[in-house]
Amino acid sequence: MSLKFYRDLPAFTDFSNLTERKLFHSVPDDWWVIIADIKGSTNAIKAGRYKEVNLIGAACITCVVNVLGSYDFPFVFGGDGATMVLPTTEIQKIKKELQHLQSLSATGFGLELRVGMIQLKKLYEGGTELFVGKYELSRGNFLAQFKGSALTRAEDIIKKNLPGAEVLNPIGEASPNLQGLSCRISPLKSKKGVVLTLLVRPQSQNIDKASGVLEDVLKRLHANLNQNFLSASPVDLERLNWALVPKTLGAEVRFSGVRALNYLKALIAKAVEVMVVNLSLKFNFRLGNFDPVKYKNELVINSDFKKFDETLRMVLDCSNTQTHSIKLFLEEMYQNKLIFYGTHESNESLLTCIVQSASTGKHLHFVDGAGGGYALAALSLKAQIQKSLIDS
Repeated sequence: MSLKFYRDLPAFTDFSNLTERKLFHSVPDDWWVIIADIKGSTNAIKAGRYKEVNLIGAACITCVVNVLGSYDFPFVFGGDGATMVLPTTEIQKIKKELQHLQSLSATGFGLELRVGMIQLKKLYEGGTELFVGKYELSRGNFLAQFKGSALTRAEDIIKKNLPGAEVLNPIGEASPNLQGLSCRISPLKSKKGVVLTLLVRPQSQNIDKASGVLEDVLKRLHANLNQNFLSASPVDLERLNWALVPKTLGAEVRFSGVRALNYLKALIAKAVEVMVVNLSLKFNFRLGNFDPVKYKNELVINSDFKKFDETLRMVLDCSNTQTHSIKLFLEEMYQNKLIFYGTHESNESLLTCIVQSASTGKHLHFVDGAGGGYALAALSLKAQIQKSLIDS
């Protein structure tokens, strides 16, 4: 079955509808789960390389977007990697691109990108399920939301290199097409005091029970966030700021696959291009069809600060009181064996962007807590899961 299955799904616009079963549809068994993550990302983050880690995580999605010509396919950005779900008809097209990205990640950044894939048929035969829904951020911009346990099982199989998974290896010197990928926005300072990155996974693998737990988590989060998730978005117009020459400029040039002899020339050309665009964004003057005011308003809406891929992922701008209250009820639910969770706190967040067409509103912006938000929150989550396995 082709991508038409996903593209024809009805979308929902209220994130709270995440718990409604009728909005989720079983993914066909001839589709594949692709898991990509940076091996040793924790050490890289501790060494201060979290921006590069985020960029490579987003690059996994970008290279597939550029092969398919659209980002209307199921994917989730995870900070130090990404999860994608694609039909057999598209797999051969994107394998080489991901392998080229593995090579670029190693040679250009010294980071090992692990990529593995497994067909859903094998996961279903093992007793797992996978349902997908489409959450619409703005007209034509969607984020896939997943229920079940197949993604979690796929990650375990791939990371442990168990039978059934196909693990990709880097090939050649050709560069993947990463056009549209950037990280030019300065880190966004918290407005309320804390950028809280949280991961919450229902302990039950029964979809209906897990949905009930998720509904309770969302209600309690909603209450703590003044009955408005958007009020806790770390992305708003007041905090958007484009440095004339962003610190990630060198990374963008390396992503283009420029060889050492041409690096300085490419760096200068990219710097000029970025400066012109960033001046437009800073002073709101149009560049041809590009309307900076429209783009900035869309950017706020098209940010993925909340999503669900069998695990609730959120990056929230909270007060100290809200942070304490949220962590308190999460710990209570963990002690009651309802959820596993992990959190990370910082005072700013990062945006990594995929811009397919700035003038027509086709762009998405991936949010993570500064200093390794998702990746470090995952350490606590995994420790809780491991403890439960030992205890049982």
